[in-house]
Amino acid sequence: MNRLLILYTKDNTSTGVDAQGRTYRYDKPARQLIAERCIANACTIKGRQDAAIVLFGWKRKIPVLISETSREIWFPLAGSMARENIWLAYDTVFSFHRLSDYETRIVFVNGGEAVVPYNIRTVRMQMRRCEEMTAWLNREKEDDAVPDMRGILPEI
Repeated sequence: MNRLLILYTKDNTSTGVDAQGRTYRYDKPARQLIAERCIANACTIKGRQDAAIVLFGWKRKIPVLISETSREIWFPLAGSMARENIWLAYDTVFSFHRLSDYETRIVFVNGGEAVVPYNIRTVRMQMRRCEEMTAWLNREKEDDAVPDMRGILPEI
């Protein structure tokens, strides 16, 4: 999958838009495309979402961390059972603005824009979840730290 900004899914097909405004059509839903991206990074979408449920207590609309290295995170705007859904790449969203009760304008870091048929509260909640996930990735990892062994181990 090219580096996309947004994926629109309806039934079992998807349309993606990249940073240059090119559109791509897929004969599979966005969730499956994201699952394949996870597999390419040696993880599963289920494993990523299960971990987020345990770590953060989220129940639905779970963002998916594709890779710790690239910090690529995708988040849905509708629940997993919805026939239509939109997934956004978190790091590509610059800002978002309320247009009406059920429309939000997304501004991407490349200057492109999209209007999504979701309330701004949904977008805000999903962005906060991704911020929380990013903060978790940036935390000081005590278990991963290498202890200072000088004075304990003999000099070689």
